[in-house]
Order: sequence, then structure tokens, then C-alpha cells
Amino acid sequence: MKRSEIVDLKKRLFASFFVISNNLQVIADRELVNDDLTTKQWYLLIMMSKTGEQEPMLTRVAEEMNTTHQNAKQLAIKLQKRGFLEFVKDTADQRKLRLRQTDKCKQYWDERASDDEVFFDSLFKGFSDEEIKQYLEYQVQFYFKVMKMKSE
Repeated sequence: MKRSEIVDLKKRLFASFFVISNNLQVIADRELVNDDLTTKQWYLLIMMSKTGEQEPMLTRVAEEMNTTHQNAKQLAIKLQKRGFLEFVKDTADQRKLRLRQTDKCKQYWDERASDDEVFFDSLFKGFSDEEIKQYLEYQVQFYFKVMKMKSE
């Protein structure tokens, strides 16, 4: 393959990330509309769990989301209004905010489990288990490359 053809493939792949991202958000927002959640709010709740902490710091969740503290706080405020989480002041430093999932949020995840399974099975239908693993490996590799470039 010629160099120009490879460059063209890389450009198409790069552009496809934006197309896929935008369409995934539309699909996920549609999936979550009956739950009164947006994809970004759902993502914040997922990232709270990813920290491994019972009551993670808002700043830590924002870092996990790769967003600003202010953006994460706005999402958290909306989730608080809907009863999914509470703000808790850190015992060691009252200026710092921690996030706590409510019983409503825990119940939501319990009830959502079967819907998530159906959604993700549908999303990845036609891909073998091996293809999904391979794709994830490429995604992780690319993620670290992007994070390295971002910090340069």
C-alpha cells in the first residue's frame, strides 16, 4: 500500500472516532431517556464506581471522566436533584466535596442490569468475543497514545 493510501486510512479512522462518539451518545441518550438520565450523567455514576472508593472526591471523579471539576459538578448537581447522589463534605478538609450514591441510585443499578445486558448485546451483535477483546486491546493502546500526546 502506498504511503498516501495509509495516510488517507488514518484520516478516515480519526474522523470515524468523532462520528462514532456522537452517534453513541445519541443512542445511549435514547436508551436512558426513560431513566431520566443523560449519557454524561450515567458516565459520572459509572466513574464514581470506577474509583473504588465508597465516597469519591468530586475532583477524582472529574479526573476519571477526563473533564473539568466544574463540568463534573454541574452533572453531579443534576444527579443530586434527581436523587441519585448526595454531596458530602470531606471530614479531613471541609472545602472538598465527596459524592455518595443514594439508595435510589443503588436500586437503579440493580434494576438496570438486565436492560444493560440487552443494550450491550445489541450494540456488539455480530462481533465475536475474540473480536471484542481484540478491539478493546487496540482501544486501550490508542487511549494511552492519546493521553501521552495530550501531556506533551
